[in-house]
Amino acid sequence: MLFLLLTQELDAYMYFRQEWKDPRLANVINKTITLLREDSNLVWRPDTFSYNSRQTDLDKEDKGMHSFLRVTPTGNILYSRK
Repeated sequence: MLFLLLTQELDAYMYFRQEWKDPRLANVINKTITLLREDSNLVWRPDTFSYNSRQTDLDKEDKGMHSFLRVTPTGNILYSRK
């Protein structure tokens, strides 16, 4: 007899984006700044949790080539990571 074990697993590589407002950064700068790669670790980011995933690297330090964190003068933050 031959038994096949089928799993419903998927490997996915995608861009992850978060957006939030940090009032501590409002009115501190007078123009929008963009931090790249490791510099994005200088700004607080919310804890991210991925449901039903076996493995993720969202909790690790960001050293990715395709990542940035943009801070506006109003304290709005956009974080993007591959």
